Amino acid sequence: MGFLLRPPSPQSRAAWDKLLTLNSEQLTKLGLIEWGPVPDTDEDGEPLITVQTPELRQGLLMLLPARWKDDIPADYEVVDIFGQGRPFGDGEGMVEDQSVVVCGYLSYGVLACSS
Repeated sequence: MGFLLRPPSPQSRAAWDKLLTLNSEQLTKLGLIEWGPVPDTDEDGEPLITVQTPELRQGLLMLLPARWKDDIPADYEVVDIFGQGRPFGDGEGMVEDQSVVVCGYLSYGVLACSS
């Protein structure tokens, strides 16, 4: 019986930034999992995703593997499952309050590129 090997977390800031240029298929191959589309605005019409450029994204949230948590740069741009975008570890509770791990994935990730 074999087992599935998943790629390790990105090892440089350039490699982390590269995730922001990949589509959902490419991100899946790296071990991220599809959460689904996130809204662009809240109920008042205010933009939710302010960190990553939504016009370049398809709005499909790809969750980061939980095993990558300790390797995420503190200022890395993530989007949570509610569509809120902010730097990881920005002092507003991203690490403590929203690091819910479900089935091996964090409750935040990156938005897939449309191409």
